[in-house]
Amino acid sequence: MDSDDIFQDTMFYEIKHERTIDFPLEKVEFKLCITSARNLIRHAKTYTWNRTLDEEHVNLIYNDLKEMRNHLLIGTIKLIGTKKENYYVFDGQHRFAALSKIVEDDINMEWDMDLTTEIYFINSNDIKNSETAKELFKLANKTLNFKIEDNINQYIIDLTKELTKDEFFKDNIKEADSVNRPRISKKELYNHLQKNFKPNFHPPIKDVVTLIKRINNELSINMVKAIGEPKNTSVYKKTEEKYKKAIKYKFVLNLESYPPKNWIDDLNQIINN
Repeated sequence: MDSDDIFQDTMFYEIKHERTIDFPLEKVEFKLCITSARNLIRHAKTYTWNRTLDEEHVNLIYNDLKEMRNHLLIGTIKLIGTKKENYYVFDGQHRFAALSKIVEDDINMEWDMDLTTEIYFINSNDIKNSETAKELFKLANKTLNFKIEDNINQYIIDLTKELTKDEFFKDNIKEADSVNRPRISKKELYNHLQKNFKPNFHPPIKDVVTLIKRINNELSINMVKAIGEPKNTSVYKKTEEKYKKAIKYKFVLNLESYPPKNWIDDLNQIINN
């Protein structure tokens, strides 16, 4: 692949084979392609329902590729392509993560390799709710009894654990079933995330923790938004006292005036846009 390909507005690939596949709900356009690692990483994301990454497995692939003189990645990376030409890796997420890490570490922009990819184009832009996309994922992962909801639940469990042990949040997210505001219990936080967190793909959990820290900081600065009442009203003044207590704890993610659902909606917007 030419290195200029990475500057294309949409993903560039060289088609080696293509055909139409009949699925129960629609026809899927299949293309077997060659593309560059840098081009793939620039344009693709991981699919919504992929399992949580095994970082040890990612590091093994990373080290193998870095040490290999003639770079070779066994197997294809499978992607779903949407009508708007967005691309989501639904099989090969650990290889994709390892490649992303190599490219990010390569500050001189010298490392690249050609990859064989399978792209399945669906007639939709709603990747999260596409039944055809879910079926492709199940077929690729040979898990016909796999339950999508179990997978997002595991992602939220892992996210809640990471937030609970994070050095910044650990004093305000408690193991106890019931805690006083502005702090929050681990169980309550999990329930809020399970009900309201709707990402279109699964970003690395550490990145999501960083985004939540930024939202917490923004709310701590933007008192008017956090309190949600016009100034110079009795409600505002009463709520302001609770807000000041939250500022003291450096934790404003469980305010009555701006409850977890609100900032989780903010998080959804940041991730999905």
